[in-house]
Amino acid sequence: MQVLGGCQVELSESSVKRLSFQSFGLSATVTLHGDVSSEAMLPYLPPNRAPVSGAGADRNYVIDHAYQNRSSNQPRYRVFFEKRLLAQSSDLEECFSALEGDLSMAIATDSRHGLVFVHSGVVSLGDGALLIPGTSRSGKSTLVDVLVARGALYCSDEYAVIDGEGLVWPYLRQISLRTENCLGSGKKVSMQRFEGRIAMASTPLPVTGILGCQYRAGSDWSCHPATPGQGVLQLLENAVSAQLDPGRTMKILSRAANGAKVKIGTRGEASDAVESIWRCFDSSNMGEA
Repeated sequence: MQVLGGCQVELSESSVKRLSFQSFGLSATVTLHGDVSSEAMLPYLPPNRAPVSGAGADRNYVIDHAYQNRSSNQPRYRVFFEKRLLAQSSDLEECFSALEGDLSMAIATDSRHGLVFVHSGVVSLGDGALLIPGTSRSGKSTLVDVLVARGALYCSDEYAVIDGEGLVWPYLRQISLRTENCLGSGKKVSMQRFEGRIAMASTPLPVTGILGCQYRAGSDWSCHPATPGQGVLQLLENAVSAQLDPGRTMKILSRAANGAKVKIGTRGEASDAVESIWRCFDSSNMGEA
């Protein structure tokens, strides 16, 4: 038995590997068969992992492979949650992504941790966090990427994790990037891309900015000031627990948005909008439009 990447790893004589860990209070096991690599799986697991025993885990996953066509020796991988098939593909990364999506949603909807998970990009800018709420394919990952290149610190491209005091905790995982007019899956990119411009996982941040900005091809930057209440609505629309526990969710989001600078509107390409965003939300310019 060994520890690898925040997971307890158990190996069997039949080339079966079991990774066991806890993240945000939820425990999980991932059992890998055959040539499925533990190291390749790690970037798709949730952040803030701690190794635990796999006995009695909240969620149990299995990834195996069966040969789709023995004459061509083309493998077909499958991923299961308990006995339910989540995905199957000749591309192992597609199975990893299916597991990642299912497990991250399970963590986000688990009420035991008392946190609110909002679909949002997050960067540390100045003395606080800028939240960029949005659904998948809304361009939030691309905005996060260009803002970090500009000098912000990376916190997340998937979730703003907000505690009962309204503070945001980093959700550090590899970033998923696609071109902004692309409808396909994004390409996973290691956080090494950010060359150390990464927030400390153990330090929560106050929310100083909320950007509700829709991407429109060919559009110019056109965002106007909005109230903290409108900022709460932007977060609520993207909060995982909005329907599960609306009262608690609204209370926490109101605390988070209190005092935050809010901008709502539209933008064109992220690279064209980055300087306007920087001027709006950099703490040294917080008094400017």
